Order: sequence, then C-alpha cells, then structure tokens
Amino acid sequence: MLYLEHVGTFFKSIQPLSKSKPELFDEAIIQYLSSPQRLIEVRIPWQNDAGKIMINHGYRVGHSNVLGPYKGGLRFRENVDLTLFKILAFEQTMKNALAQLDLGGAKGGADFNPAQHSPAEIKRFSQAFIDHMHPYFDQNQDVPAGDVGVSEVEIGYMVDQLQHYQAQPTTSFTGKGLDQGGIPGRKEATGYGLLFLVQAHLERHQRRLNKKRIIITGSGNVALSAATKAVELGALVVGLSDSSGAIYHPHG
Repeated sequence: MLYLEHVGTFFKSIQPLSKSKPELFDEAIIQYLSSPQRLIEVRIPWQNDAGKIMINHGYRVGHSNVLGPYKGGLRFRENVDLTLFKILAFEQTMKNALAQLDLGGAKGGADFNPAQHSPAEIKRFSQAFIDHMHPYFDQNQDVPAGDVGVSEVEIGYMVDQLQHYQAQPTTSFTGKGLDQGGIPGRKEATGYGLLFLVQAHLERHQRRLNKKRIIITGSGNVALSAATKAVELGALVVGLSDSSGAIYHPHG
C-alpha cells in the first residue's frame, strides 16, 4: 500500500502536465509504471567471525527496463525491505528517464549493516550476496552500483566474487575503485552535482551561494563531497549529521 501511495503522489505531482502531455496519463502507461517488472528476494547464509551461520535477506527490484538495462544502487542497512526497494526502484526509473539515459531503473541490497560488522565479515557477506544474486547481474541485464552502506570497498569484494561466474565481472558494476576500472571523480560526482544544482537554483532567483550557511543531512560519501564543494564555492557548512546524531558549529 505504501508503494502505491508513493506512485500516486508522483502522478499527482505531474498533473499540471496533463493538458500539454496527455499521453503521459494514458491508463495503460500508468498501470504499467505502477508495478515493478521483477522482484527478487533471497535468503543469504554466511559465516561470522565466531564461526556462526547467519541469515540475512537480499533484494533486487527491477522496476523498468524499457529504456535499457536495469540500473540502480545496492543498499546495505538493517532496516531495509522489499517495499523500500520498490519505491526506490520506481524513483530510479524516473531519474534515469529524466536524465535521458538509455537505462531502466532498479534498486536492491540487504538487511545487513556494515557498521556493525568487522572488515572480514563485510567481505564474507559481500561475497555471499553475489553467490546468490549473480544470475541477475550483467551489463545487458542489470548493472548495480553503490548506495548507503555499499562503498567501493564492498563493490570490490562483489566484483572479485563475480569472477567465479562471469568472464568480465568489472562490466557488471559501476562505482568500482580505480584499480578495478572505475572512473576518476565518480566518488564525488553525486555530492558535487547536488551543489551545482543548488547553485543554479539560487542564480535563477538572482541569489548567490557565496557566504550562505548550509546544514547537510548525512556524513557519508555524498554529504562529505557536497560539503567539500560547498566550501569551494564560498558557502559556510555549519552542520552535518549521521545515524548517531548531529554536529553544529555556527562558524563552520
């Protein structure tokens, strides 16, 4: 129900386009976009440092591949579920289409929080995730990337594990480290892009980012890259947060 409410909210938000773009509101199109094309849910057994077998759940939702292969990140967090990934996959389809990319939309991950595990456990779980998900990932079908809880470290483990199943595993993931064929600047791109959008919005309203005071929600890769670019553009970052709390400094 939450997913359908989210989809409904989206279509309400673009209602002003109904007169100029009536084809967007064709009943068949709305019905098609209201449900994902495929849902994958697996149980992932893996061994912790104490030798105990643990069970987590892995997910991958492919919302649409009309424009091209499914594309979207993997999220490792303890509170994720299929409904969340359905919503995120829907949004990914819309984002990729808006950017005019030849890519569909997908999202996935597992109810596993790397912050609560050792580096060795993170590696074993990432490998186990691929052992159960590898049939669904390749450059022509579904190309994952990182997201919350999945950095280039976890991606590196997954790409290495894919070597057991694919001849060219590095083509099946984006967000890789440079040593695996990643692209320079990829790590910072999302955070930088956020600030460029903020800057463009302010300039459109005859305002400037310079000397503006900014609070950023988060302290991960996107947030820290955004903070770095904000400072470069002359803004003053006065606050950051993470899952454990927030920090505020009025002088930046």
